[in-house]
Amino acid sequence: MSRPDSGPPAHPQATPSGGPPAAGRPSPPAPPPPPPPSAPGSEPPEAGRPPASPGGYPKAARLRKDRDFQPVRTRGRRFVGAQVMVRSVGNDAGRARLGVSSPKKYGDAVRRNRFRRLVRAAFRAVASRLPARDLLVEPRRDLGEPDLATLCLDLERAVGPRT
Repeated sequence: MSRPDSGPPAHPQATPSGGPPAAGRPSPPAPPPPPPPSAPGSEPPEAGRPPASPGGYPKAARLRKDRDFQPVRTRGRRFVGAQVMVRSVGNDAGRARLGVSSPKKYGDAVRRNRFRRLVRAAFRAVASRLPARDLLVEPRRDLGEPDLATLCLDLERAVGPRT
């Protein structure tokens, strides 16, 4: 016994006869056009991330591994600024590199992350004026709320000439 067709097909493009979509049904949207070709030699940005700005914070400008931090901790000259303590030591990287240490004693995770974001922003603002040195930045124990302008001054003074 054959069963009469009792409704629309399960898939909008499929019909019982395998023909074109049923009348009155919208056709599926067309796929988006491919992006225009990029300029030769330029790398596409990572998925979901905006392209890096010229004054950004690339991996080459970071202290990332313990072996990067150790020389700064052991041999670095120390500068105590208005809001941060900065240790710095010369490097062969040809640019200033930044490491940030924010201990749990400084406060909760929100406060420590805010401090790290401000230090990175200050570093981006002054990195072009800094010599090739590795910097390790820590908050002063008595620091209230840090501000960007003072952090920028502290970073520049930390690597500037000693008087």
